[in-house]
Amino acid sequence: MEDQALNNHFCYICGGALGFLFMAKDYISSETFSLYQCPVCSLAEIKPSPKLADFAKYYPKLYYGKRKSFTDSLINNGRRRKIKKIAASFKNNADKKSLLDVGCGDGGFISLLAADGWQVAGTEMASLGSHSKPALVNICRQELIDCGFNEAGFDIITMWHSLEHLAEPLSYLKEAGRILKKQGMLLVEVPNFNSWQSVIFKDNWFHLDVPRHIFHYDKKSLALILEKADFKIVKVSYNSLIYGLFGLIQSCLNVFCQRKNLLFDWLNGKVGLADIKAGSVGAGDFIITFILAIPASIFSLLIFALEVIFKRGGVITVWARRE
Repeated sequence: MEDQALNNHFCYICGGALGFLFMAKDYISSETFSLYQCPVCSLAEIKPSPKLADFAKYYPKLYYGKRKSFTDSLINNGRRRKIKKIAASFKNNADKKSLLDVGCGDGGFISLLAADGWQVAGTEMASLGSHSKPALVNICRQELIDCGFNEAGFDIITMWHSLEHLAEPLSYLKEAGRILKKQGMLLVEVPNFNSWQSVIFKDNWFHLDVPRHIFHYDKKSLALILEKADFKIVKVSYNSLIYGLFGLIQSCLNVFCQRKNLLFDWLNGKVGLADIKAGSVGAGDFIITFILAIPASIFSLLIFALEVIFKRGGVITVWARRE
């Protein structure tokens, strides 16, 4: 039931009174969380917020899985293409560029850029042993503000699916503004809470991912928090083929399975046949997943195309500059 004691909570961005939406269960810890939304700016957030002391419980080593090289290659090369387009738009594009990736995981993306001759850096709060392969670049494993990066030191700063994990996103964005060059670019990509898949699937939405996703943004709330950090959005995209399309496919399957996000965890090496034998994952959920995976994919392709056309895609990517 809704925790009545939380009714007095106010929006992190604009201070509006939060309204209760629904409850959602964490598929890792089995704990239940309440989701609230601000009627003024549309920012949504979970209550209670996870404590730093519980980090290991909500982000166990299993959470990171054993990412398949093909999946990693698709994602990271797609990101590299986006960054090259941004760099090509700079007036001094012949110069060597510098980039910071906030929440860089195992550093696969910035390793590609380093191989292209870029000066790169990354931040990642997960422990060194959490990822399945060692980083090939130096990564600061502290809060961004504690990493000590130089003022105006980067041409581009990226936050690929990291802002929604942050308990204090505004402080991160303000620090990003400090260490970004005057004509630099900030790229932020997050799940879109105003997407059709979010509205349709609610607590079965793949990208809800409570309590790891503390805040949930749409274009309105994202623009407002960026404005408070002295950024202005210059471009918006709702076309994220891998994260957007897969979010739909997995959300469809979540409706029919007790064990949520099973296809995603299988693809990333988190679960397998050994888990069925051990009884930690039901055989019925595996059967349902593999029977429905193809029809769910066909249905999701159609919805994904419509989401992008009507700007209601499951993922929103924004390019922003300092004002």
